[in-house]
Amino acid sequence: MSKSINSIFAQQYSPLECIVVDDGSTDETETLIKQWLGGTQLRYIRVNHGGLSYARNIGIENANGEYIAFLDADDVWMPEKLRDQVELMLAQPSLDFCFCDVVLEGEYKGITKGTVTEGEDFARNIFVNGITVAQAPSTWLVKKRLLKAIGGFDETIHHGSDVELLFRLACNGRGGCVEKALAIRVLRSDSMSTNLRSKIDMATKVIEKMIRYREGRYHDVHAAAMFNLHRYLSRHAWISRSWKDSLIQAMKASYWNPSFVLSSEFWANLICSHPIRLAKKKLDLILKPRTIPH
Repeated sequence: MSKSINSIFAQQYSPLECIVVDDGSTDETETLIKQWLGGTQLRYIRVNHGGLSYARNIGIENANGEYIAFLDADDVWMPEKLRDQVELMLAQPSLDFCFCDVVLEGEYKGITKGTVTEGEDFARNIFVNGITVAQAPSTWLVKKRLLKAIGGFDETIHHGSDVELLFRLACNGRGGCVEKALAIRVLRSDSMSTNLRSKIDMATKVIEKMIRYREGRYHDVHAAAMFNLHRYLSRHAWISRSWKDSLIQAMKASYWNPSFVLSSEFWANLICSHPIRLAKKKLDLILKPRTIPH
């Protein structure tokens, strides 16, 4: 968190307001934040386990500026991030939000592009394919009036609320991109697989909310969206070594796109995950402590 907040105060843009929303943390977050309080534009708000979307909405509600940017605790901004994005928005007044390219660190390295297309095409792409790493909230700059107009983050969505909100932003506004790597994200295999169960449980709900939001407009690509969703979940289940979930999601993907069963990816999953799952089950039985009768 220290690196994240330091990167905010290193920004080459002013005036700057920093709001830290602490969603009921049990670590030393509050003590850590105190070193920045006093003499800075930082405000600390503590809420009681309302969830990520609720915490972000609290930040939006308390923000005074015209533009809002989000920064997750493990991410870092380059010093020119806000300056370059605000300059883009001022140069193109029709823009309502924008992204930037992002540098990946950790086990996944490289530069990911945040390029967007125009409104309807962008919304359709989000519906079918989700969002890229470079379209995560830490790369956003959004006009507050649009966030307020569309109702902010959906607090009933516990995983994938960023996808659903970005879809609504695309449906109601115009996006752009500063084609420079202005943010750093740290991605590891364990972070990629975190909250797999929440991803699986909420994924279909997110698709359903998006299709209802523009009733009748995306039925032609509904099957493609569901196929890509279950294929994505199958990959993430594999990362987290949840072999059964990986196989189930691969089967669901083949339901929405029957040709998927002809792919090497499907058969690699089927052939590998089944024996691995059985071996794991057998190993668990071997290692399970035996109860000695009295």
